[in-house]
Amino acid sequence: MYSQYYHLITTIYMPKKSTDERIDDLALMVGRGLDELRADVKAGFAALEQRLERIEFHVSGQDRRMTVLEDRVRQLATKIGLLFN
Repeated sequence: MYSQYYHLITTIYMPKKSTDERIDDLALMVGRGLDELRADVKAGFAALEQRLERIEFHVSGQDRRMTVLEDRVRQLATKIGLLFN
């Protein structure tokens, strides 16, 4: 099937790489993969941080409401003569 020139064609158009070159290529591929992973993780953490900030904002609003309610309960308890701690 292969012509008698197949070996010459593969030598000219598809030179074999040395082990060092293949290791370098693999290192580049791994590096690109890690860069992509790093970008994905960074974006994920940024989204998570935004979400946590919104949750903290809502919780702090609820905390303020609870403080106001506790003060009102203390005032009512004082007015009706209950002992409140």
